[in-house]
Amino acid sequence: MHSENSWLNLHFSFMYWSVFGLYAAFVAEMAVRLPIRTMFTSAKTFFTTVIISTLVTIFTGQIIFFKNKKKWQKFSALYNDDDTPSPQLKKSI
Repeated sequence: MHSENSWLNLHFSFMYWSVFGLYAAFVAEMAVRLPIRTMFTSAKTFFTTVIISTLVTIFTGQIIFFKNKKKWQKFSALYNDDDTPSPQLKKSI
């Protein structure tokens, strides 16, 4: 059974946040390229737009992550430390 800090849980967490970092970059890029954004040309507005869109995206990712964390840990518990399926998983298949 995997502990909370097992390699599988850590790997999933790192991959999850890596993908959400890409989402944040995408949202920030889209936010600064919106047609309404072109009306504002100051650097202050640009950085404010980037910061707000990034924080909103990461905050959304955090809500989803902590809402589903226990469910994902139960899934990783279905594998033994040597990555073989546990008897619980074999029964469910």
